[in-house]
Amino acid sequence: MAMLHSPVGPMSAGFGVREGGGSVGRGSWFGLALLWFGRGIGLLLAIFWGLFFVEHVNAWYLDPKGWPPLWVTAAMVAHGVIILGLAAMLRWTWIGAALTLVGTIGFIAPTLIGGKPAWLMLVNLVPIGLVAMGTLIAARRVR
Repeated sequence: MAMLHSPVGPMSAGFGVREGGGSVGRGSWFGLALLWFGRGIGLLLAIFWGLFFVEHVNAWYLDPKGWPPLWVTAAMVAHGVIILGLAAMLRWTWIGAALTLVGTIGFIAPTLIGGKPAWLMLVNLVPIGLVAMGTLIAARRVR
């Protein structure tokens, strides 16, 4: 694995911040901490929403009473995209962030139609913000 040099010593390129060589900015360690904190929160949210997903699949689709309304199915698809995006943020930061954002918007829209808006889903924006700030701070160059 390539090594990058920062003002305080070598840094592994495996963190995905600056893989092309050159100097890493003064805020790189703080930026990396924010990046990984955001990814960690994303992983915890993926587990949390995954548990809800399993419970809702059991409640809505495995019940012999019939299929749920269409808005519920749309929300479940978006719910799955959210979980996929939050988990993907661990490896593919921006792809995961985009999937999470699209899934969150896609989840809130059908719940508005169903009359029960799920504003709690906006918590998914927290890891996206942390990852974005961490990447911007870590990518600054030393002058």
